[in-house]
Amino acid sequence: MPRVLENVRERLVVELEAMMADPTAGVSLRALAERVGIGVGTIYNYFPDKDQLILEVLDREWSRTIAGVHEAIRSAEPNLESRVQLMLELLYDDLERLVRAGGRRKAVMDGVAGDGNEHRAPLPLRPELWRRLVEAFAPVWEAIRSTGGTADAHTSSERLTVMTISTLSRLIVAFPDERHANIAFVQRIIVRGGCLYG
Repeated sequence: MPRVLENVRERLVVELEAMMADPTAGVSLRALAERVGIGVGTIYNYFPDKDQLILEVLDREWSRTIAGVHEAIRSAEPNLESRVQLMLELLYDDLERLVRAGGRRKAVMDGVAGDGNEHRAPLPLRPELWRRLVEAFAPVWEAIRSTGGTADAHTSSERLTVMTISTLSRLIVAFPDERHANIAFVQRIIVRGGCLYG
């Protein structure tokens, strides 16, 4: 009688996330399948391709980050500068962790462009990933904007999300020991540059 495995989809995502975070783990579909206790081909019963599996991991990571940021902002002082600073500090922590594991994560995500998909850009550069992030960040910008002012929320949220994540990530790489200055720089762009309102 064949053995029935429960929560295989969930276990695949959890194990891949753990493998991407562990510098000693080999990251391959074969290693992932072994950790979950299934055959490599079984992975494709749950995910049509590696892209979808990795996107699920990224969605999970960003969902945790965004939920934490949104919860903190809702309970923060009701002024624009303090909410933006709190959001940037929390986001910085997660981005810094991702950047430090960047080489390993990049290798996993760049590998998705293989398997006959050489024409596709690595996941971090694909528009579909940014669209997902913009959607997920919308409630965060809405909570920050609730401190006053008016804005074209859709346009501003798109640009704010892409600018904030990409700028913070680049600053972490370029100036790894300057957390306070990096956060202050992006905060000035958002608050004093009027990015939230128009």
